Amino acid sequence: MTPSSRPTSISLLRNASTNAVKFAGDAWLQALVVTLPLALATVWNSLLAAQVYRADAKPFDLYILSLLVLVLVAIPVHAALLRRALNGTVGPAFGVRIGGDEGHLAIVALLLGILVFTVLGAAGLGLVAVIAGLDLAARAGADAPPIDSEVVDAVMPMLGEYFGTGEWIAAGVAIAVFSIFAIWFLSRLSLAYAATIARGKIQALSSFALTRGRWIAVAIILVAALLPGMALRYGLEAMVSASLGLPIAVEQLTRADGSIAGPAMPVLVALLVVVWLVTALTALLYTGATASLYAALSRDTAESVPA
Repeated sequence: MTPSSRPTSISLLRNASTNAVKFAGDAWLQALVVTLPLALATVWNSLLAAQVYRADAKPFDLYILSLLVLVLVAIPVHAALLRRALNGTVGPAFGVRIGGDEGHLAIVALLLGILVFTVLGAAGLGLVAVIAGLDLAARAGADAPPIDSEVVDAVMPMLGEYFGTGEWIAAGVAIAVFSIFAIWFLSRLSLAYAATIARGKIQALSSFALTRGRWIAVAIILVAALLPGMALRYGLEAMVSASLGLPIAVEQLTRADGSIAGPAMPVLVALLVVVWLVTALTALLYTGATASLYAALSRDTAESVPA
């Protein structure tokens, strides 16, 4: 492929946006059906997470189980929608099945999870070390007492307490560098699932080749695919909260003992509906966008290789 015939970033943005919206219009019924179990698993996991954070008796075992269930439900749902977006196939049971594609996606998810945890975890520790070093220097300059590192909950709010303009600028630069690196890294990995379904084999790192030189456009497209779901979530939460007179956000639903505030059934039903609709919309737009990006960039990569 000659440089002049390669898809530009503008054409990638335009085509991916158009294809994502078109896919949402074509596959909305399938998405509503297949994401309902995913929404149930998400609500269960979210409520358990709130209890782990707030309640005295912390159900760690149930929380870990809910995470596992969430992943096991998400994999066939994502595979079903990707098959339709890439190949136009649905199949019985709205495309949900347990087979080779799902096994490949599970392995890719595990590999990417380990990679992201390792790389971004190390980068995050580096960021914390930089900010902590700035804080130590600022405290030493102000002749302030050191932070008691054993009081973990109190450490983070106290960081930066003695920062001057220079320290804040240095901390801002460090945070910006980390954020850009994280966006770059996640964008470079973002087409791994689409590549795995399209090629019928494990493709954990092929996304790096596909997105070479295109990570900014990819990041913009994928963030744009997530924004409508976020807007829908906040709009529905505000509307339902006003009608019930109760907060619907998961983090506000539980009391200090972990129990659900207000009448449990109406709140849970409302929460499930909000999560369900948001999950369906986000899955449609994100899947449509990644499938469109994979189709365009895989042709670009293939045609740029000499025969």
